[in-house]
Amino acid sequence: MATTIEIPPGLGFEMLQLSWSENGVTLDFDVIERLCRFNSLESRLFLEDNRKLVALIAAWYAKARIDGTERSTVVEKLMCGAASSEERFAVV
Repeated sequence: MATTIEIPPGLGFEMLQLSWSENGVTLDFDVIERLCRFNSLESRLFLEDNRKLVALIAAWYAKARIDGTERSTVVEKLMCGAASSEERFAVV
């Protein structure tokens, strides 16, 4: 069963500012914290478990693509790893 995540007004996927660095993927975690506060979730869960974070980003990206966001090679590479995750999120 998936956890439903609602995106607050004014919070766009591109605000994550995902990019590659020599240490892996970087992002603006403040955006995740805002998303968590809006949905009454503990943001530390996403800090402690990368699989949950990647699953959340992948689900949000899928919704953003439907809504017209451009492709992101960073996210698409992350999604390759998320496919095997047991975590499931539905972003609405």
